[in-house]
Amino acid sequence: MARQKRWYVVRVMTGQEEKVKQLLERRAKALGLEEKIGRVVIPKERDIQSHRGGPIERRIFPGYILVEMVLDEETWHLVRRTPGVTGFVSVQEGKTDRSGVPLIQPLRDHEVDRILRIMGEETPRPRPIWHKGETVRIKSGPFVDTVGRIEEVNSQRQTLIVMVNLLGRETLVEVGFSQVERVGKETPPFVSHFTFYDPETFIVMVEKGERIEAGSEEERWLREKGFYDLARFGR
Repeated sequence: MARQKRWYVVRVMTGQEEKVKQLLERRAKALGLEEKIGRVVIPKERDIQSHRGGPIERRIFPGYILVEMVLDEETWHLVRRTPGVTGFVSVQEGKTDRSGVPLIQPLRDHEVDRILRIMGEETPRPRPIWHKGETVRIKSGPFVDTVGRIEEVNSQRQTLIVMVNLLGRETLVEVGFSQVERVGKETPPFVSHFTFYDPETFIVMVEKGERIEAGSEEERWLREKGFYDLARFGR
C-alpha cells in the first residue's frame, strides 16, 4: 500500500526560497520521484498594500519552504542534496528509521490548513468513498476473502478499520482503501430510468428532459442517498 504524503518544513538559505523550490521540483522530475514529491510551497501572504496601492506578496516564514512528500531514503537525500537546502525542521535527534533516515515530525493537518488559508489556498481533501457500518470483503493481503464491517474510516491515510471474525473471535484489522470491495451493492428498482448509475458512489444521471415527480419512489430513494438538490436530476 502506497504511503501517504505528509507536509514537512525545510530550512533553506534566506532569499533563495524560489530558486530552491524550482531546483527541487526539477530534480524530483529528473530522478523519477514525482509520485513521492507533491507540492513545494513558499508560504506567502498578499494582503499587504504597496506604495502604488496594489497587493504585494510577503514571505510569511523567510528561509523556509513546505514540501508535501513521502519521506523515505530516496526523498530524504533528494531534498538534503538540493543546493540551498540547509536541513529539515523538527528532526528527532538521534532517532532514525530502518534505512537510517532521521525521524522527522511532519506538520499537523490544522497547521497546514492555517498556512494555506493565509495564502488563499485550500488543502485538497480525499473524498470519502467508504462509510462506517458498510460491509466489505477484503480482496488482498493476509485477510483475503474475509468479510467484515467498517468501524472507522481514515480518509487522510486512506485506511479502514474493519471488524472481522477470525477463529470465532471478532478482531479489528487495518486495511487500505484499495484492499476492499463492497458486499451486497444496492441497485434501485428504477435503475433502468437512468442513463448512468454507479453503485460505488450512487452517482445518478437522469435522461435528458425526464422529470422526477415529487413524492415518487425515485425522489424518496434519491433523498435517502443524500441527493437533496434534485434540480441536478431533471426537476
